[in-house]
Amino acid sequence: SFRKAFTGPPHVCDRLSDLHDATFTHSWSHTQQVLKQALGDDYEERLKVDKDDILGSGSVAQVYSGVLKNTGNATTNDDWKSKRKVAVKVLHPNIRCLIERDLRLMERVAGIIDSLPYETIKMLSLPRACKNFTNIMHLQIDLRNESNHLGQFRNNFDCKKVEEVQERAKVSFPEPILCESNCLVEDFMGDSIPISEYLL
Repeated sequence: SFRKAFTGPPHVCDRLSDLHDATFTHSWSHTQQVLKQALGDDYEERLKVDKDDILGSGSVAQVYSGVLKNTGNATTNDDWKSKRKVAVKVLHPNIRCLIERDLRLMERVAGIIDSLPYETIKMLSLPRACKNFTNIMHLQIDLRNESNHLGQFRNNFDCKKVEEVQERAKVSFPEPILCESNCLVEDFMGDSIPISEYLL
């Protein structure tokens, strides 16, 4: 998928593609701590996360499969008959600090290169490009932004009317259900095709 959007040596493309969903995974204890902080110590009464079913681990977050109870407040097995399959995304530990460190390094390197007395380098405007990238990364490490964007996409494509979506655009977006800055619970889209498959 990365090779479709980037021209370079195949081994470099393959390695960079891993940043999408095949990076190192973080521990279950970290995930559990985040879920308790975000959703409460009793989150397991309404949300069951399969710690062994990691759907993917990208450069910023890790995604698990889970089930969300639709009705009831008790914890008996009968209450789980009405359930909803979900994807649970949790930011990696210390990801904000790590990204800030990398961004500061990028800004310094960009400033040094931009100071060289070459017109071609000046035309690249590396400090400005670095600033734009920094803004994008700051948005990415707050999952509330992703939740808001999913909601906007669903409104734009009128995803609540499933039949019409299938007839018109055949495009659907997961519904965000529970969200904090470091945790997002959304519909599980098991039969979907990633947009990367359509990239040239």
